[in-house]
Amino acid sequence: MTRWGVAAGVVAVALFLSSGAQAQVASASVQANVAQPQPVAAGANFDYVINISSEGPDDAANMSLTFPLPAGVSFQSEAVPAGWSCNAIAPGTVAPTVTCTTPSFPPGTVSITITASTPPDASGTFSTTATISSTTTDPNDNDNSATVDVIVSTQSDFGIALAGSPNPVTAGTNLTWTMTVTNNGPSTGVNATATLPLPAPTTFVSIATPAGWSCITPPAGTNGTISCSLTASMNPAASATFTIVSNVPSSTSSGSTLSATATVSSPDDLLPINDSAEASVPTSASADLAVTKVLAPSLVVPGSALQYTITVTNNGPSDTASTAMSDVLPAPLRFTSLSWPAGWACTTPAAGSNGTITCSIASLPAASSAPFTLNVTVAPGTAPGTAINNSASAASAVPDPNSGNNSATASAIVATPASITASKSVNGATHAEGSSVTYPIVLTNSGSIGQGDNPGNELTDVLPASLTLVSAAATGGTAVANIGTNTVTWNGAIAGGGSVTVTIQAVVKYGTIGTTVSNQASVSFDSDANGTNDAARQSDDPNTAAPSDPTSFLVAGSVPALSRTMILLLGAMLAAMALFVMKT
Repeated sequence: MTRWGVAAGVVAVALFLSSGAQAQVASASVQANVAQPQPVAAGANFDYVINISSEGPDDAANMSLTFPLPAGVSFQSEAVPAGWSCNAIAPGTVAPTVTCTTPSFPPGTVSITITASTPPDASGTFSTTATISSTTTDPNDNDNSATVDVIVSTQSDFGIALAGSPNPVTAGTNLTWTMTVTNNGPSTGVNATATLPLPAPTTFVSIATPAGWSCITPPAGTNGTISCSLTASMNPAASATFTIVSNVPSSTSSGSTLSATATVSSPDDLLPINDSAEASVPTSASADLAVTKVLAPSLVVPGSALQYTITVTNNGPSDTASTAMSDVLPAPLRFTSLSWPAGWACTTPAAGSNGTITCSIASLPAASSAPFTLNVTVAPGTAPGTAINNSASAASAVPDPNSGNNSATASAIVATPASITASKSVNGATHAEGSSVTYPIVLTNSGSIGQGDNPGNELTDVLPASLTLVSAAATGGTAVANIGTNTVTWNGAIAGGGSVTVTIQAVVKYGTIGTTVSNQASVSFDSDANGTNDAARQSDDPNTAAPSDPTSFLVAGSVPALSRTMILLLGAMLAAMALFVMKT
């Protein structure tokens, strides 16, 4: 047996065979080599090419080739010339022995090709020997065998793909990069590195790393490069997908392009053409402007001061551009003053006049707000019941996905201040000396604004000297009867359009027969809704046509006293009536 060296990646061994039986002599040789340049890639198919030559002069009878595959090498297929046949071996069989025969081999040369492979993670030198034999005598059997060495190393083709979504991406939202590394084989991959530099101005948010990889990332919120290393082996045809989330700043201009290039490298990668991939994503912008408007106080009366708080908010996700806020004052309002946030420029009407307020700014950042304080007065001659609807609106050059909240209106109705009237009546036009007198006083608020329980008395009634005060009560608030001063006071609130009844009980004094008893109650109320009673009026007798007149009655005579006999007779009559009712 002779071993030949490795030259230019080809293993070649020549063997010469001569055979003879008595007068029959044949000389033949065998040569084996590997068709592919060496080293061959682990996991890839390679071909053993076995050349068998016969120099004659006679045919070699019963020629046989024996070719055992090395341990770890798998049989895949074979190609034999006409007249030859080989033993059946299933593809994928590890380390079988291939045996090929022919009944007669005339002088000449034939080639037998055996296709084999190694595992994807194999490495090293795999040796085997091809051997031929014949029943014809061979005068030189030194070249009847040849040894072939196959050098195997891992050779992987790593490829990378990159995609960005959504496409386009809106400024102020996240942009997801999907980076996929694939081992196209044929060998098991090791020592691979994948990188993705984030395009400016995007910043890192998060990464989902597949098993078998370890990644180094920039700090969250910063720009930088993601670098991932393969920490385990990667089988041929396997893929690893990295989901990298980055943020596109809200200030990114619409219409710009974010381009990123991902790369993969490995010392075993011999095909660099697919080691990089680029993805480009255009940007757009969208900003949801929202306006709110709040009125204080809610009570609106002619001549009063009002304050509107207008807030313009950019709900994002993008910054706005060429942003403006406007407020057109309705006719009853007169401009007083306006305060606005830094960075804005505003124009206003002259103080005391009507007109339009306009404010602008180059850009309002996403998730920020701009508050404005607008002070106005209600024209003094504004009629009660007048509706005041004041609207503010905002707009931007950036598309707004929700235009329904771009304006806000604060509505109010000019109210009628409290106006309290007192209707005072008496239970009868005449009363006898010593009799009881009842005065119901109905306090009515004809305004739409409620009368508050302000400092001081809302009602004061000083009874004349011909009456003795007994008590006072009210359906609301607090009625106080001051017997010593013969005075009734009442304190309390009356809702707009509401009323309260104060009832006074008194007794007619003796010695007043034939006199007319007259008096009026005095009411105080808040006519300008400022919390202080500033107006007053007298009560009116509703039984007369005259306005604001006192309530009067005539003292007709004294109440007669009953004798003892009359009292007994009255008691008997009442008892008889009670018995009759019970029987009935």
